[in-house]
Amino acid sequence: MQEWLDRADALRILGVKAQTLYAYVSRGLVEARRHPDLRHSLYRSEDVTALAGKKGRSRKPAAIAAGSMAWGEPSVTTTICTVHRGHLIYRGVDAVTFSRDATMEGTACLLWNSGDEARFDVPPLPPTTPFLALAALVSDSEASTGRGAERLCRDARTAVSHLAAACGVAPGTARLHDGLAGLWSLDEKGADRVRQALVLIADHELNASTFTTRVAASTGAPVAACLLAGLSALSGPRHGGASAALLRLVDEAASTSPQQAVRTWLDRDGFLPGFGHPLTRTETCAPWPLLRDNHLIR
Repeated sequence: MQEWLDRADALRILGVKAQTLYAYVSRGLVEARRHPDLRHSLYRSEDVTALAGKKGRSRKPAAIAAGSMAWGEPSVTTTICTVHRGHLIYRGVDAVTFSRDATMEGTACLLWNSGDEARFDVPPLPPTTPFLALAALVSDSEASTGRGAERLCRDARTAVSHLAAACGVAPGTARLHDGLAGLWSLDEKGADRVRQALVLIADHELNASTFTTRVAASTGAPVAACLLAGLSALSGPRHGGASAALLRLVDEAASTSPQQAVRTWLDRDGFLPGFGHPLTRTETCAPWPLLRDNHLIR
């Protein structure tokens, strides 16, 4: 699809008059730029088609509910994270640019709007799972309602630290990405990729697990309970569980051939796990590490 449309095409797709198109531009709904060789403007086709899709939806309650979580259209407004024209944004900062140097601790500081960089003190825990680690915290946690930002950040640091311990990160680890790199026996380059991946997956607007976490938080539930709710949503095969499907695809590619494995998956499921995300375009994503048997696949 071409990136820019002339006025006639934009008006035809939207089914509006020129004055209405200009109003869309002034409200920031459609991006326009002056064509260097023409006397009129060009309009970003992505914005035009997205707006046309909104206009064409039925306004019946059932249709509104069904479309309320359409890609790129969160049903609530948040200043924490958004996706704008294929770019992941953390509090007004481009997340990919931010991830080039930021740590998970610095990312928590930005997302939580905290003045001090977060430190996650990983405790010594007996062998457990992330679900059980969070569940153990819930029984001793206070409701989040009425608690100040500093205390909520402290609760969040505790919950994340217990999650890291449940994943096998050694107690006393200074930075989470170093702890995971040590657990997976990665070199310095691999550790840096883990650092970048942690930053880029810290928040993704209103995907299923983030939305579930925020719904739980809106009830005043303890922070650990909110994370437990989000983790439960993440475990589904249509969300975080897709990572396991991607590893199965890698296994099939290794046992047969990449071409055969891709054909098999496309014929059977119609898509490839880990590819073609409808919201985040591939050119905006940094290279993420893929681990198999605790070794980095390059």
